[in-house]
This record gives sequence, structure tokens and C-alpha cells, in this order.
Amino acid sequence: DSLFLRKLKEYFYLAHSSITFLASASSFGSIATHSADFSVAAFAFSAMGIKMESSFGAAASAMGNIGPSLGDFGPTDTYVGLPLAGKFIMMFCMLLGRLEIFAVLVLFTKTYWRT
Repeated sequence: DSLFLRKLKEYFYLAHSSITFLASASSFGSIATHSADFSVAAFAFSAMGIKMESSFGAAASAMGNIGPSLGDFGPTDTYVGLPLAGKFIMMFCMLLGRLEIFAVLVLFTKTYWRT
């Protein structure tokens, strides 16, 4: 192993039992994908002219399937002011949050549709 891999394995040593590198890499991949999808959705909402607080809140509420959001889409407001494209983005984010990100991303691979 390289020095980097050895140090990484030492870093993930937890309570006298080692977390495998593959498990830690897959966890990082899941977190990174979720964060990237959240960032893309929040940026898309802000590109539609929605305030930043409302953009982050809408992306978080859609991916977390929690309902009320922050800002313009708070618990006392509705999503009526959201543009149609924003509603489609929210629907996609709800699918990502409910079905898990990797299950939805598999639908966009060529190998899935070839078999």
C-alpha cells in the first residue's frame, strides 16, 4: 500500500475495529453525490430568481421529503410562486430523496437500458 492508503486506513480505525477502505469510499461517494445533487438543485432554483435562503430550503425540503421549507416557501406559505421548471426540479429531487440517489442514477446509465 502507498503511504496515503496506509494513513487513510489508520484514520478510519474506530473502536478497535477497522472500517474497510471500500466501506469508507462508498460512504464518501454517497455523501458527495447527495451534496452535489443538493448544490445543483439549489443553484437551479437561484438561477430562476429565487432568493438564496428559499433556494437552499426548497432543495433541502424536496430531497428530504419534509414538506415545509425556508424563506418564501416556509410553513405558512405554499409553492405556488415556484416557476413550472422549479416544480419539475423539485419532483426530481423528491425522487432522489425517496428512492435513494444511486437507484435513480442507475436509470440514466446505458447498461441499464441495454439489458
